[in-house]
Amino acid sequence: MLLLDNARFPRHKACSDYLNAGGARTHYVECGRGPAVILIHGLGASFWNWWQQIPALAQHFRVIAYDLKGFGNSDRGSGMYTPEGCVPQLLELMDRLGVERAALVAHSMGVRIALAATIAAPRRIQALVLTSPSCYIQTAGRAVPLLVLPGVGEMYATWKYSGSPQLVVRRALRACMHPRVLISDEDVYWNMQSGVQARRRVALAYLKYGRHMQFHRPWPMTNRLREISAPTLIISGDSDSYVPVAHAEQLAATLPNATLEIWRDTGHIPHSEDAARYNRVVTAFLRHQLAPHRRWIDRLARQVALPEPRGGPALPGIARYLLGRR
Repeated sequence: MLLLDNARFPRHKACSDYLNAGGARTHYVECGRGPAVILIHGLGASFWNWWQQIPALAQHFRVIAYDLKGFGNSDRGSGMYTPEGCVPQLLELMDRLGVERAALVAHSMGVRIALAATIAAPRRIQALVLTSPSCYIQTAGRAVPLLVLPGVGEMYATWKYSGSPQLVVRRALRACMHPRVLISDEDVYWNMQSGVQARRRVALAYLKYGRHMQFHRPWPMTNRLREISAPTLIISGDSDSYVPVAHAEQLAATLPNATLEIWRDTGHIPHSEDAARYNRVVTAFLRHQLAPHRRWIDRLARQVALPEPRGGPALPGIARYLLGRR
């Protein structure tokens, strides 16, 4: 077990460790106490994509961030790299860590995994925060039409991870973020910890996810999205060049208990482009949904048809702690 510079976390310890989940040796980081909140990254990323959220959310929750199989420090594991094929890794991670119920915070491709897990185990998922949700047919971005082509997909994935780790990360962030956003050296550094140094392994995982997920085709699970009753917050940028904002609007109209926020002048990574705002909004939403009395209010509202309570507890200021070098 590796401690993550606990001097920067005055209230809670942060640790990095491994366990077997879903047929993969899975790397995860855990920090904080309280209701469990699990962070699920997107395509080509790792838990480090949440480096600005982990310390902020850990002041209120037990935060668990893990690397999807094939990415970061998790090994390739077994099974399909589809949303349904990734659910066992998530649910077994929860089992091994003694988490009966949790809220899921997911980004892009990770949204598919979060939704599939909620459909598979609805009683275990208390709330959802879905960021730049990739759920419907996706044609934007160069990767979608190229990854599925034999030979061409291999060349594209190899090019994507060519060059120095700094270049790979900066190029990826620039393609995802709104042009007005300045990419800091700090953001590049922390995202470099995602394993881009192992270019061939990450490139193969990127290619495998792209081909198994079939982003350019309808996802059959969308026919079951109305089954999801968990309170959901959807955040999307109006300038997302990878996942159109129309996807977020369609998802919000489909889920029975969803709230949609569309942020102006924001691209594909709202939690990096305006981390302070993201942390503030998500913390307020989760504190409201995961409050100890919340389940009793929900049960009473269902039984006697009372209106849902509005607002939530006052949000205190969030100190911005940074993760230390492992």
